[in-house]
Amino acid sequence: MSSIYDDLAFGLINQGLSQDEIQQRIEEISKQLSLEAYLNRSVHKLSGGQKRMAGIASVLVMNPDILLLDEPSSFLDPKGRRTVIELLKSLNKTMIIATHDLDMAYDIADKVILLNNGQIICYGNKDILLDKQLLEDNGLELPYRFQR
Repeated sequence: MSSIYDDLAFGLINQGLSQDEIQQRIEEISKQLSLEAYLNRSVHKLSGGQKRMAGIASVLVMNPDILLLDEPSSFLDPKGRRTVIELLKSLNKTMIIATHDLDMAYDIADKVILLNNGQIICYGNKDILLDKQLLEDNGLELPYRFQR
């Protein structure tokens, strides 16, 4: 699309929403993700973190029942990362998130599936993320806040 606004509006237009509803949803999600100043920019003129935020916004603006997210915190600076984590935590939605950001996973997840080479190694609550040996055996580290 020619602008972030157009990209966010595309799916909503195809859902048949009114222009007022489209504008309201775009304003709301762009405010939540601090994208207001970028709505008239081309995605090609954004930083990696801004592109990530625009991508997340393009999903959230559609108000899906289930979210599938792949590394949603990648390319984000600490403030952007925290914004995304807080927004995702506030949603009352089923989310499936693939991530290596175990701090984010600990903040958001109710259930965790640990995969290694496409195999399920462990399934359970987020306490899996506190099992240092299990994580190390699978090439991961404890979430940063628990490494001290």
